Amino acid sequence: ARMSLEMTTTETPQSLAADAGRYWSASQDRPWVRDMSHWRGQGRWADDAVWTSIGQAHVAMFENFARQIGIERPIRHMLEWGTGGGANALAFAGRVETFYGVDISAANLDECGRQLRNAKFAGWRPVHINAARPADVKNQVNQPLDLILSTAVFQHFPSQAYGLEVLNVMRELLADGALAIVQTRYDDGSADLRCKDRDY
Repeated sequence: ARMSLEMTTTETPQSLAADAGRYWSASQDRPWVRDMSHWRGQGRWADDAVWTSIGQAHVAMFENFARQIGIERPIRHMLEWGTGGGANALAFAGRVETFYGVDISAANLDECGRQLRNAKFAGWRPVHINAARPADVKNQVNQPLDLILSTAVFQHFPSQAYGLEVLNVMRELLADGALAIVQTRYDDGSADLRCKDRDY
């Protein structure tokens, strides 16, 4: 069953994006995809302290980065590109009015929303997009953003061009003087961090 979810080796960006959409949407009923999507209580995240540490680390990263570059204004409206199971959303929820969660997996957005509802956060705005059309995000975000966060996501994009398109969308959504934190995989020559394909 696991092999049927592996991405195909087709070469077009559109087919790679479609494959990615099918793969990550399997988090609805595939335990290993839930684990890879950072769902609370699943796989590596069975220990709640380990799961919550994901979001805590990114809040600390934001605070440190904002302090270093002198950003003092509050973050009211935030977007995370690739919410997974909601660890980052839950950690930032107490700091923001509105949290837009972008994902190509409706199941991931449902799980993220469940975590935020359990925390009584009312500002959740799920943004489900077709993987082949990342620019559609612009149609669902109706205010300038103070912060965009994306971690452990770009390494799964189908091409450099796709990653650049997402960065351009992010730039358009940010308010003047706002901040984006985007993590990319750095290939240090080790097997664990090697690029997944030639076009990363």
